[in-house]
Amino acid sequence: MRYLPLSMLMIFAGFTLYGQTDACKCSYEDPGIRMVSKITCIVLPAAETKPPEDEIYGQWRYGKIILNSGEIISGELIHYDGLNDQLIIDSKNPVIRLAVEKNTIQGFDMETMNSDHIFKFRRIRVKGKHIADYQDVYLQVLIAGRNTLYIYRKLTKTLALNEIARNYVYFIKKEDNSMVSFVKPSRKTITRLFPEKADQYRSALRKQHNRVRNEEQLINAVGTFNSL
Repeated sequence: MRYLPLSMLMIFAGFTLYGQTDACKCSYEDPGIRMVSKITCIVLPAAETKPPEDEIYGQWRYGKIILNSGEIISGELIHYDGLNDQLIIDSKNPVIRLAVEKNTIQGFDMETMNSDHIFKFRRIRVKGKHIADYQDVYLQVLIAGRNTLYIYRKLTKTLALNEIARNYVYFIKKEDNSMVSFVKPSRKTITRLFPEKADQYRSALRKQHNRVRNEEQLINAVGTFNSL
Protein backbone atom coordinates (compact mmCIF):
# COMPACT_ATOMS: atom_id res chain seq x y z
CA MET A 1 0.00 0.00 0.00
CA ARG A 2 3.03 2.28 -0.24
CA TYR A 3 1.76 3.68 -3.51
CA LEU A 4 -1.22 5.33 -1.77
CA PRO A 5 -1.22 8.04 0.91
CA LEU A 6 -3.68 6.84 3.57
CA SER A 7 -5.73 8.52 6.27
CA MET A 8 -6.15 6.01 9.06
CA LEU A 9 -9.74 6.79 9.85
CA MET A 10 -12.55 4.34 10.47
CA ILE A 11 -15.32 6.25 8.75
CA PHE A 12 -18.47 5.10 7.08
CA ALA A 13 -20.43 7.51 4.92
CA GLY A 14 -24.19 7.16 4.74
CA PHE A 15 -27.36 9.12 4.34
CA THR A 16 -31.10 8.69 4.32
CA LEU A 17 -33.31 7.83 1.38
CA TYR A 18 -37.04 8.23 1.57
CA GLY A 19 -39.57 5.81 0.13
CA GLN A 20 -41.81 8.22 -1.79
CA THR A 21 -42.43 7.20 -5.37
CA ASP A 22 -43.66 10.54 -6.72
CA ALA A 23 -41.42 12.88 -8.65
CA CYS A 24 -39.94 15.87 -6.93
CA LYS A 25 -37.97 18.95 -7.71
CA CYS A 26 -34.61 19.00 -6.08
CA SER A 27 -31.54 21.14 -6.19
CA TYR A 28 -27.89 20.51 -6.64
CA GLU A 29 -24.69 22.45 -6.40
CA ASP A 30 -21.13 21.95 -7.50
CA PRO A 31 -19.30 19.90 -4.87
CA GLY A 32 -16.45 21.48 -2.99
CA ILE A 33 -13.12 21.25 -4.76
CA ARG A 34 -10.14 19.72 -3.02
CA MET A 35 -7.20 19.69 -5.38
CA VAL A 36 -5.04 16.59 -5.14
CA SER A 37 -2.61 14.88 -7.50
CA LYS A 38 -2.77 11.41 -5.94
CA ILE A 39 -5.53 9.07 -4.82
CA THR A 40 -6.30 9.51 -1.12
CA CYS A 41 -8.01 6.69 0.75
CA ILE A 42 -9.72 5.86 4.02
CA VAL A 43 -8.87 2.50 5.58
CA LEU A 44 -11.94 0.40 6.39
CA PRO A 45 -12.34 -3.10 7.83
CA ALA A 46 -13.34 -5.95 5.57
CA ALA A 47 -16.98 -5.80 4.45
CA GLU A 48 -19.44 -7.62 6.72
CA THR A 49 -22.18 -7.86 4.10
CA LYS A 50 -21.57 -9.47 0.74
CA PRO A 51 -22.78 -7.29 -2.16
CA PRO A 52 -25.03 -8.62 -4.93
CA GLU A 53 -23.31 -10.68 -7.59
CA ASP A 54 -23.71 -8.39 -10.57
CA GLU A 55 -21.65 -6.08 -12.73
CA ILE A 56 -22.16 -2.95 -10.66
CA TYR A 57 -21.48 -4.10 -7.10
CA GLY A 58 -20.03 -7.56 -6.75
CA GLN A 59 -17.16 -7.64 -9.21
CA TRP A 60 -13.78 -5.96 -9.34
CA ARG A 61 -13.27 -3.97 -12.52
CA TYR A 62 -10.39 -2.12 -14.07
CA GLY A 63 -11.20 1.53 -14.48
CA LYS A 64 -10.06 5.11 -14.22
CA ILE A 65 -10.45 7.65 -11.44
CA ILE A 66 -10.92 11.34 -12.27
CA LEU A 67 -9.31 13.65 -9.72
CA ASN A 68 -10.63 17.14 -8.97
CA SER A 69 -7.65 18.52 -10.87
CA GLY A 70 -8.90 16.73 -13.99
CA GLU A 71 -5.99 14.30 -13.92
CA ILE A 72 -7.01 10.73 -14.75
CA ILE A 73 -5.51 7.74 -12.98
CA SER A 74 -6.03 4.64 -15.13
CA GLY A 75 -5.64 0.92 -14.69
CA GLU A 76 -6.82 0.70 -11.09
CA LEU A 77 -8.78 -2.32 -9.87
CA ILE A 78 -11.96 -0.90 -8.30
CA HIS A 79 -15.56 -1.62 -7.40
CA TYR A 80 -18.55 0.40 -6.23
CA ASP A 81 -19.80 -0.14 -2.67
CA GLY A 82 -23.52 0.59 -2.99
CA LEU A 83 -24.20 0.06 0.72
CA ASN A 84 -22.05 3.02 1.69
CA ASP A 85 -21.85 4.87 -1.65
CA GLN A 86 -18.08 4.47 -1.81
CA LEU A 87 -15.46 3.74 -4.43
CA ILE A 88 -13.28 0.86 -3.21
CA ILE A 89 -9.80 0.38 -4.62
CA ASP A 90 -7.84 -2.86 -4.45
CA SER A 91 -5.71 -2.91 -1.29
CA LYS A 92 -3.98 -6.22 -2.05
CA ASN A 93 -5.10 -7.22 1.46
CA PRO A 94 -8.41 -9.07 2.06
CA VAL A 95 -8.57 -7.89 5.69
CA ILE A 96 -8.99 -4.21 4.87
CA ARG A 97 -10.68 -2.08 2.25
CA LEU A 98 -9.50 1.21 0.81
CA ALA A 99 -12.28 3.73 0.18
CA VAL A 100 -11.30 6.67 -1.99
CA GLU A 101 -11.98 9.98 -0.25
CA LYS A 102 -15.07 11.20 -2.07
CA ASN A 103 -14.30 14.92 -1.94
CA THR A 104 -11.01 14.45 -3.81
CA ILE A 105 -12.43 13.06 -7.06
CA GLN A 106 -14.90 14.05 -9.74
CA GLY A 107 -15.93 10.46 -10.40
CA PHE A 108 -14.81 7.18 -11.90
CA ASP A 109 -15.39 4.87 -14.85
CA MET A 110 -15.55 1.08 -14.60
CA GLU A 111 -14.90 -1.24 -17.53
CA THR A 112 -17.06 -4.29 -18.18
CA MET A 113 -16.03 -7.79 -19.21
CA ASN A 114 -16.01 -8.51 -22.96
CA SER A 115 -17.91 -5.33 -23.73
CA ASP A 116 -17.31 -1.78 -24.86
CA HIS A 117 -19.83 -0.56 -22.28
CA ILE A 118 -18.44 1.51 -19.40
CA PHE A 119 -20.17 2.33 -16.12
CA LYS A 120 -19.65 6.05 -15.56
CA PHE A 121 -20.17 7.48 -12.07
CA ARG A 122 -19.89 11.17 -11.21
CA ARG A 123 -19.85 12.88 -7.82
CA ILE A 124 -22.73 15.34 -7.63
CA ARG A 125 -24.19 17.21 -4.67
CA VAL A 126 -27.97 16.88 -4.61
CA LYS A 127 -30.91 17.58 -2.36
CA GLY A 128 -34.58 16.71 -2.71
CA LYS A 129 -37.46 14.64 -1.39
CA HIS A 130 -35.51 11.43 -1.95
CA ILE A 131 -32.31 12.65 -0.29
CA ALA A 132 -32.68 14.37 3.05
CA ASP A 133 -30.00 17.04 2.84
CA TYR A 134 -27.30 18.23 0.50
CA GLN A 135 -25.13 15.18 -0.06
CA ASP A 136 -22.25 14.32 -2.34
CA VAL A 137 -23.35 11.11 -4.04
CA TYR A 138 -22.03 8.96 -6.84
CA LEU A 139 -24.59 9.04 -9.64
CA GLN A 140 -24.26 6.71 -12.60
CA VAL A 141 -24.64 8.46 -15.95
CA LEU A 142 -27.26 6.59 -18.00
CA ILE A 143 -27.46 9.01 -20.91
CA ALA A 144 -25.92 12.45 -21.40
CA GLY A 145 -27.18 15.33 -23.52
CA ARG A 146 -29.33 18.43 -23.19
CA ASN A 147 -31.09 16.45 -20.52
CA THR A 148 -28.78 14.09 -18.63
CA LEU A 149 -30.21 11.04 -16.89
CA TYR A 150 -28.50 9.69 -13.76
CA ILE A 151 -29.30 6.93 -11.30
CA TYR A 152 -28.30 6.61 -7.67
CA ARG A 153 -27.86 2.87 -7.10
CA LYS A 154 -28.15 2.82 -3.32
CA LEU A 155 -28.31 -0.49 -1.44
CA THR A 156 -29.65 -0.95 2.11
CA LYS A 157 -29.65 -3.85 4.53
CA THR A 158 -33.05 -5.32 5.35
CA LEU A 159 -34.30 -6.94 8.55
CA ALA A 160 -33.92 -10.34 6.90
CA LEU A 161 -30.49 -11.86 7.44
CA ASN A 162 -28.03 -11.18 4.64
CA GLU A 163 -30.67 -9.63 2.39
CA ILE A 164 -30.13 -6.36 0.58
CA ALA A 165 -32.73 -4.01 -0.91
CA ARG A 166 -32.12 -1.82 -3.93
CA ASN A 167 -33.32 1.75 -3.38
CA TYR A 168 -32.72 3.38 -6.73
CA VAL A 169 -33.40 7.06 -7.38
CA TYR A 170 -33.35 8.60 -10.86
CA PHE A 171 -32.19 12.17 -11.45
CA ILE A 172 -32.55 14.28 -14.57
CA LYS A 173 -30.43 17.38 -15.00
CA LYS A 174 -32.51 19.44 -17.42
CA GLU A 175 -31.20 21.75 -20.09
CA ASP A 176 -32.06 24.78 -17.92
CA ASN A 177 -29.59 23.36 -15.34
CA SER A 178 -32.31 22.40 -12.84
CA MET A 179 -32.46 18.88 -11.45
CA VAL A 180 -35.46 16.66 -10.67
CA SER A 181 -35.71 13.20 -9.11
CA PHE A 182 -38.11 10.26 -9.04
CA VAL A 183 -38.01 6.60 -8.08
CA LYS A 184 -40.43 4.86 -10.44
CA PRO A 185 -40.23 5.34 -14.21
CA SER A 186 -43.51 5.90 -16.03
CA ARG A 187 -44.69 7.91 -19.00
CA LYS A 188 -46.81 10.14 -16.77
CA THR A 189 -43.97 10.78 -14.32
CA ILE A 190 -41.40 11.73 -16.89
CA THR A 191 -43.67 14.01 -18.94
CA ARG A 192 -44.73 15.84 -15.77
CA LEU A 193 -41.09 16.75 -15.23
CA PHE A 194 -41.22 18.82 -18.43
CA PRO A 195 -44.46 20.84 -18.13
CA GLU A 196 -43.39 23.28 -20.83
CA LYS A 197 -43.02 20.44 -23.36
CA ALA A 198 -45.26 17.78 -21.84
CA ASP A 199 -47.63 17.51 -24.81
CA GLN A 200 -44.79 17.26 -27.33
CA TYR A 201 -42.93 14.65 -25.31
CA ARG A 202 -46.06 12.63 -24.57
CA SER A 203 -46.90 12.53 -28.29
CA ALA A 204 -43.37 11.39 -29.17
CA LEU A 205 -43.47 8.56 -26.62
CA ARG A 206 -46.85 7.38 -27.90
CA LYS A 207 -45.57 7.27 -31.47
CA GLN A 208 -42.71 5.08 -30.31
CA HIS A 209 -45.01 2.95 -28.14
CA ASN A 210 -42.69 3.67 -25.23
CA ARG A 211 -44.59 3.34 -21.95
CA VAL A 212 -41.44 4.03 -19.88
CA ARG A 213 -41.94 1.05 -17.59
CA ASN A 214 -38.29 0.14 -16.99
CA GLU A 215 -34.81 1.61 -17.04
CA GLU A 216 -34.09 0.82 -20.68
CA GLN A 217 -37.31 2.50 -21.81
CA LEU A 218 -36.52 5.48 -19.57
CA ILE A 219 -33.11 5.88 -21.21
CA ASN A 220 -34.75 5.73 -24.64
CA ALA A 221 -37.30 8.33 -23.57
CA VAL A 222 -34.67 10.82 -22.43
CA GLY A 223 -32.76 10.18 -25.67
CA THR A 224 -35.93 11.03 -27.58
CA PHE A 225 -36.40 14.25 -25.61
CA ASN A 226 -32.81 15.26 -26.39
CA SER A 227 -33.41 14.77 -30.10
CA LEU A 228 -36.52 16.97 -30.32
